[in-house]
Amino acid sequence: MTSRKWKYISINFLCLLVCYGAFSSLKAQSTSDDEIEVYLSFSYRSAINSVVIAYYKNDTFYIPYKEVFQLLEIDHNTRLNAGVVLYGNFLEEETPYQINLSTFQASSGNKNLSLTSDDFLIKDLDYYLEISIFNELFGLDFDVDFNNLALLLETDKNIPVVQKLIRQNRRQQIQRNDRTLNLNYPVEYGRDRKILGLGFLDYNLSAITSDESSIFLFNTAIGAEALGGDVQGAINGAYSADASNVTTSNLRWRYAITDSPVISSVTAGQTSSSGILNNPYRGIKITNQPLEPRRLYDEFVIQGNTFSRSEVELYINNTLADFQETDETGNYRFITPLTYGTSAYDIKIFGPTGQVVERSKRIQVPFSFLPPGEINYNIDLGELENPLIGTQERGLTAQANTVIGISNWLTARAGAEYFESLNTSLPTFTGGLSARLFNRYLFSTEIANDAFVRTRGSTILANAASISLAYTNYFAQNRIYNSGNYDQELQGSVFYPFLIGNIPLNIRLFGSRIEREPRPISRYRVDLSTRLGRFNVRTGFSNSNTTNDFFELSENASANFSLTYNFPRTNTTPKVFHGMFARGEISFLPTSSELDDIQFFLSRKVFKKGNIQLNVARNFRFNYNSISASIVIDFNKTRVNSRYRNIRSSSSVTNTVRGSIGYDANNNNLFLTSRNQVGRSAAAVRLFVDYDGDEKFSEGDELIKNNAIRLDRTGSTTSKNGITYITQMQPYFKYNMEINKGAIQNPLLVPKQEKFGVISDPNYFKPIDVPFYSTGIIEGVVNRRFDAETEDGIGGIRLFLNNIDQNTVQELRTFSDGSFYAYEIPPGNYELSIDPSQLNILNSKSLPSKVSFDIKALADGDFVEGLEFMIVPEDFEPEQVNTISTESIIASVKESAEIIELEEKLDKDVDNALRLIIQAQTAFYNRNIDRALTFVNESLALFETAQGYALKGSLNYLNGNKAEAQKNWDLAAEFNPEIVIPEIEVLDQIIKTQPED
Repeated sequence: MTSRKWKYISINFLCLLVCYGAFSSLKAQSTSDDEIEVYLSFSYRSAINSVVIAYYKNDTFYIPYKEVFQLLEIDHNTRLNAGVVLYGNFLEEETPYQINLSTFQASSGNKNLSLTSDDFLIKDLDYYLEISIFNELFGLDFDVDFNNLALLLETDKNIPVVQKLIRQNRRQQIQRNDRTLNLNYPVEYGRDRKILGLGFLDYNLSAITSDESSIFLFNTAIGAEALGGDVQGAINGAYSADASNVTTSNLRWRYAITDSPVISSVTAGQTSSSGILNNPYRGIKITNQPLEPRRLYDEFVIQGNTFSRSEVELYINNTLADFQETDETGNYRFITPLTYGTSAYDIKIFGPTGQVVERSKRIQVPFSFLPPGEINYNIDLGELENPLIGTQERGLTAQANTVIGISNWLTARAGAEYFESLNTSLPTFTGGLSARLFNRYLFSTEIANDAFVRTRGSTILANAASISLAYTNYFAQNRIYNSGNYDQELQGSVFYPFLIGNIPLNIRLFGSRIEREPRPISRYRVDLSTRLGRFNVRTGFSNSNTTNDFFELSENASANFSLTYNFPRTNTTPKVFHGMFARGEISFLPTSSELDDIQFFLSRKVFKKGNIQLNVARNFRFNYNSISASIVIDFNKTRVNSRYRNIRSSSSVTNTVRGSIGYDANNNNLFLTSRNQVGRSAAAVRLFVDYDGDEKFSEGDELIKNNAIRLDRTGSTTSKNGITYITQMQPYFKYNMEINKGAIQNPLLVPKQEKFGVISDPNYFKPIDVPFYSTGIIEGVVNRRFDAETEDGIGGIRLFLNNIDQNTVQELRTFSDGSFYAYEIPPGNYELSIDPSQLNILNSKSLPSKVSFDIKALADGDFVEGLEFMIVPEDFEPEQVNTISTESIIASVKESAEIIELEEKLDKDVDNALRLIIQAQTAFYNRNIDRALTFVNESLALFETAQGYALKGSLNYLNGNKAEAQKNWDLAAEFNPEIVIPEIEVLDQIIKTQPED
């Protein structure tokens, strides 16, 4: 066992105390006129992470002009023909600037500044300006953090290096998004079915008090696991002095099957049918529709031609999705995912000479479409919740339908629907086709025998304009499919945005015509809206009549105008108006030339998470006033709403409390929130140090209270009692989770699994326990053999440490004596080898060519030593080695039982001592100095070393015991006179300059 391990560990602790020692001496010389060279770390908005050499003189800092502007990528030049002149053009405004160090004059745009000889330093490699000059001339507010020796920058300028990084990150994000879509982490926490698992309770409690009576309402939704499936539904009730009642709605049990294409779920209880009309019923539903809604429908090709050597960017819904450079003929081609819903595809072309061309396309994919080759079905059997129109009985129902994706532009559906009180013999057969033509036009046809045929068409244009039209022809009158006794029905709508000058306008038209006996029904509406600054303006006209003249005005015709204003959050706006918007609306009756009503609405945010609203109205047609005022406050754990209403001198007050209660049975925690949780999932993530190695959280294990979980989808994250709770998850979904190791306070800890998949459990807090272990240490040596009798350690040799499990490679270097070590090595399987390019330079090979070993997952970290390589000439053969008598003697001595026993005991003591030091280090990272001292004392009891006493001294100093600290440091110096021991005075100075935690 060598002392290199002790050297590595002691350096870690001593650096915590002396890393600022250099700056304490710098401050001691702050009153001197000497120029002190200082190394400052310079980090700025993730775009810069460098070290800048500055000078400290007369209590101020001088920073290098050329180096800083080069890092910021700001234009900078030097002219020496007539003195020393620094000049250039500043940022995108290209503001000319000049700093003449010979005439002591500086200017930037309209700014002029006189300099003195104390404002700059001229050095061989750069020109150093006093730090405040950068702010006065350019608005770059530099500062120096004395404690951390860091150069800081604050500015509202668009720094070129940052803008460049934003563009790079935007494009790199594309690749990351592509990888995220394709993430397929192995599922470590699958579906966990339970006989009974308590979950969530959503509540909504209201009390309505009026002049005549009072009534209390409650609406609660429950969610739990039962018999391997999920249970959820609502219980509603009302109570007053006269009556009370309790009902249930959508109360059902569902058994989900996540890995079968034949059947995905079976539902029993209150649900809705999946036919042409969604009728509520009590019974059973069987389907193979995916539990996780489809997001991707197909792939879509966007291609075109433009200027050669142009940069082409593809935006999907205003988000950069891909980019490429055109070939010499100017062609570009993107293959992009086509998602459900409406997607906007925009092409931006940046030509080689600065041309900018934009092309747009919008594609709509309804959720009723299926990808090619997909088949979905639904089967519904049960009793209707409500009687059909014209009957007193609810009756039985049986329905079945299937949907088939024929191609990427055509989907077909067919089904049969039976209602006991409607169908006397055969059921009603249904069918339909949905088509997407030319990627823009949607058409669908739906038919039900002896009922109706319906045709729809719609399109969305590139400028977001849209047109839709629907026509229905009814074959017969019945209580299900034609309850209004219609003969024909036609509906249409148009939306069109346009500009008049710089004013954006939107026009929306809607019209419908229903043919029936004895009179037809016609309706239409026209709206025109715009935004002028912070004003939203809308005017509209609507009419409905029962005559043959579609445009004939009736007494229901109404014209209205509304104006909404959002108050800005500026210094010139009184604070009382911050977070407020006001809206006024007026309606007019054209046929009678009278006002219909006037309304005024005011809303303002209060208490950070509250809102107060006031609504005042006057109805002129029926001659009454109304007023309502309400306040809503979200307390995170619950939401409270109080509302007062007065109509026709009749008043009422409604008070409502709503929220949700979740119970984490595994950790015995209640989770309260104002957001509904029933029908969703949650996870309780517990990170812990697994001291007993059983991969389970048990007594003696240490909880890691850092929130270090990343999710590949949206979710609400919070912490309670050291457990990270992720709520608002979708049930039965697969989530990819990652451990953010940068958020773990102790950098020596690594998780057993850094990336893993999780299947969420419905209406339940899924327990996820992630064990952590200390990283390992490896140690070895590389020797070089020159001949049969001569060998020596060789420094500067590069070794590659290959993590076989994660397919990553780490580079190591040997010291001058050939030794090497590495720490913070995660558990796993490894291979270590020497860089073959260096072996080629030496005309040598290594024996062995590689070394394989494992780092075990141990709470105190694993130690792997004795990793040895011998570099020998390429023609070297092992049998050429001559065994000398001294080595034979030593070998024979080592083989004696007594020596082996002593050696094993020594190795065991040293290893245990090292493990105790690692535990001390972990305790130190957790700010538990007393516990760290206990571990160090136990280590010294096993194996006394200079490094151990040095560590004990450092810990005693941090604990405020300077006398004991000096005593242990003296003992360390007796063991090893060359060990580095800090001076008490220097440490005192460091402590004084440190900020309070």
